Amino acid sequence: MKDIFEIIFNSVNDGIVINSLDGRFLEMNQITCDDLGYTKKELLQMNVADIIPLELREELREQVAEKLKMGNGIIETLCKCKDDLLVPIELNVRPINYKGVPAALIVVRNITERKKAEKALIEAKNIAEESNRVKSEFIANMSHELRTPLNSVIGFSQILIDKEYGDLNEKQIEYISNVQKSGNHLLEVINDILDFSKIESGKMDLNLKPLVLTN
Repeated sequence: MKDIFEIIFNSVNDGIVINSLDGRFLEMNQITCDDLGYTKKELLQMNVADIIPLELREELREQVAEKLKMGNGIIETLCKCKDDLLVPIELNVRPINYKGVPAALIVVRNITERKKAEKALIEAKNIAEESNRVKSEFIANMSHELRTPLNSVIGFSQILIDKEYGDLNEKQIEYISNVQKSGNHLLEVINDILDFSKIESGKMDLNLKPLVLTN
């Protein structure tokens, strides 16, 4: 039975360590030694604090104590390998009784790839948000630039239709009316685009009014 336990203990992909409540290493599997770069003999002479950056030690000690009190829990921190490489790790902590003494069983998972993926997602999100912001600004600026000359086209068309500067024949009135109609349609499209950009930027005001339904 002991042999089977040792085979399983040393075959899992995650590090497994047993620590005393004051942080001393009492037992660990081979993957723990391989990941940290220490031999088992070296680790058995060390304390958890020896592989944790100084600025994180007190916080980790408090978190481990809290998780042990709760019965189990997961902690994320950094550990320092023998070659001084800092590695992000996830600790699954739970209290056990080891050889008749209260101890902590900790499953250690290297989360380097997960952190890289999270960072890539955050960077992609930031790029997408920045691209969306630039797009909205471009649409708003372009729409304003188009609306100014378009208003002139519509205004002068109306002046011609009103015959303020002389009569027009029927064909001329037809053409000018088409220009004005198309200009008004294009202006509506531009205004809709501006409204859409306002919605995207959160600048659109929502006015709620009661609606009376009648037969």
